Amino acid sequence: CFKDISPRFSAVAAQEKRTTAAEVRTALANKEFVTYFQPQICSKEGRFSGAEALIRWRHPAKGILQPSLFIELLESQELALPFTLYVAEDAVRRFQSIEPELRRGAKLSINVPHAALEEPRFTEQICEILDRHSFHPSDLVIEITERGVRGNSCADISSVAMMRIKGIEISIDDFGTGNSGFERLKTLAVDEIKIDKLFIGDICESRTSQLLVQSIMQMAKTLDIRVVIEGIETEESLSWLRDQGNFIAQGYYFSKPVSCSALIEFLQTLNPNSITACSKIVSEPCASGTYPISTGR
Repeated sequence: CFKDISPRFSAVAAQEKRTTAAEVRTALANKEFVTYFQPQICSKEGRFSGAEALIRWRHPAKGILQPSLFIELLESQELALPFTLYVAEDAVRRFQSIEPELRRGAKLSINVPHAALEEPRFTEQICEILDRHSFHPSDLVIEITERGVRGNSCADISSVAMMRIKGIEISIDDFGTGNSGFERLKTLAVDEIKIDKLFIGDICESRTSQLLVQSIMQMAKTLDIRVVIEGIETEESLSWLRDQGNFIAQGYYFSKPVSCSALIEFLQTLNPNSITACSKIVSEPCASGTYPISTGR
């Protein structure tokens, strides 16, 4: 495959990137980003355990945009903080609007890029959002991608420590896909790890995937860290995983990312006594243009 690296091509690409960055700033100002939620289910009890906030961009001219078109910009130093605060405000407000009985004991997970963690007032600003909506800090989970945490960054460690002091929980997202998973567990005090869907798609056929997932789950149990497994799409996968121990399940088998109103519908029909595929009850299509890079499968 050949790449056009001519000055003219580079100039066009740069212009497109600038235009997109400007559109993102406009979209934030116009509130074009809307929070969708993918529910998480307790594998043992079948109850609603929480939801991951995923962002959908409803572009007025281009329709629903794929994450690949704007993720890099949103995680840049310039936009990471305002975008993360926007997501947190919108997600907390919508999640808090759900009837307390339906979300009792459930947690809200929000993805945070490295650049936002580096901001000195990040934790303070997150806590201000929680206060505005009377949202308890222990009901919020901040997901940090394994690839997004850089080495032994003092800023990362400080932000994580401050959030945990406030009662906010910390999760390592995409665990096992980066280069420093175990280092993160040693340097950062975390409450949760999320096993990436990369290991789940072939879990019933691949002995390697099975051994890796078993090892991660056993390690987490020993360290008393909660496990969330993403990308569960079949009954066979869920059945095999349940045989390995307790965890929080997330994936299309239960529901695609949906609006807050559709999440309420999901919760009203969820039967804790029977873990079954619930996506059929959700009438809305998948939020294909979601943030973060993971499509929330």
